[in-house]
Amino acid sequence: MSGLKMARRRVLAGAVAGVSIPVLFLAQGALAQSQAQSDQTAGEEIGLEEIIVTGSRIKRTNLTSPNPVTVVDSTQILASGETDISTLLREIPALHSSLPANQSDQNGAPSGVGLLNLRGLGTERTLVLVNGRRHVAGVQGTASVDVSTIPVALIDRIETPTGGVSAIYGADGVSGVVNFILKDDFEGLDYRAQGGITDDGDGAEYFLSATGGFNFDDGRGNAVVNVEYTHNDKINVADRKFA
Repeated sequence: MSGLKMARRRVLAGAVAGVSIPVLFLAQGALAQSQAQSDQTAGEEIGLEEIIVTGSRIKRTNLTSPNPVTVVDSTQILASGETDISTLLREIPALHSSLPANQSDQNGAPSGVGLLNLRGLGTERTLVLVNGRRHVAGVQGTASVDVSTIPVALIDRIETPTGGVSAIYGADGVSGVVNFILKDDFEGLDYRAQGGITDDGDGAEYFLSATGGFNFDDGRGNAVVNVEYTHNDKINVADRKFA
């Protein structure tokens, strides 16, 4: 009898063990289904209808260049009210020694020319480029460039690397480079008239500018014409008490 009881107990234990395995898998499946339903319910409670991601793709040369660059764009030029670009660029510390066209004759330079002096190393050592190409000199017998010959209305931006670029431009770029980037594919007509006078009623200034351009050959070509006129009345040293 004892042997028969032991056999029955073993069979019963095996049956219980065989049943417990499916029950375990069933419990795990119910748990996973319950968790999925819970996640779905949580997503419905949040009620996300849309996700808006904002950003900027505005080109910033001074942020993408391997060498930091100081940039003055056309909006800043227009807002400044300056008609002499060399006067505006004097506000950049590295170009503070530049000679504006309205006072260059006091520094031994020809009257009416705007000369850039980068980092105080001299106007002849400042490499001036237009669209990355060297510009012709504006003072006879020197390499100094008269930036007053560059149309203000066609300037898109002015880039001045904060470090030396002699590795790119050779010995001409030891002191640095000032690169004038002109507007591409200019279309339409743009005109500007401006006048001013000092608080003492002298030194009248007049500036007129007209620019017209159009594309042709399905946009493969562009023609543009610009005419500018600037006039400044002189102010003698004796006209000011502080001088």
